[in-house]
Amino acid sequence: MNSSIIFPYDVDEGKISSSNPSNYYEQNDSFNNFENNIGNSLILKSLNELNHRINNISINELTFLKNVEEWRRQSHQIIDQFCKDISNKYINRTKEEFNHLRNLTALMINNYDTTKNNLDWIKQTIKLIEQNLDQLKYIQYQFHTLEIDKSIISLPSPMKDIQTPSFSQSNHLSLKKGN
Repeated sequence: MNSSIIFPYDVDEGKISSSNPSNYYEQNDSFNNFENNIGNSLILKSLNELNHRINNISINELTFLKNVEEWRRQSHQIIDQFCKDISNKYINRTKEEFNHLRNLTALMINNYDTTKNNLDWIKQTIKLIEQNLDQLKYIQYQFHTLEIDKSIISLPSPMKDIQTPSFSQSNHLSLKKGN
């Protein structure tokens, strides 16, 4: 029988492959190391496959991430609508103020209330409206940064119910409940 066999029994004959008992233990240790190396390789292969899956997670695969993406899209729509509303409100207010001044001026002219003072006021008002329109593009406003309350979304644990080993000071492994 070949001395490199690591199994303690000859498979064909059903007997110990070596007559030396110490050789049996050396062979048994070799078998355990071989078994451990195969086990470690399989574990590393599994970890690499999991790592690849995690690194290639797509939003379309996970309902939770789809929901977050939909929430983001809806939030952008709300912000866009808010900005449009502010813009329209400002433009409409400008038009209303101008229309008020125009109507007041027309009323003064139609009532023949065109005294020198009123005509000067009308000319001054027209000049101010022109200046205000010219200056509109230079108006600046400081907005506060939009803040989102991060507590509105509670992230689910992707590794729930997994026990993870922890080491005590004596280097013994013990298991504790994972978060």
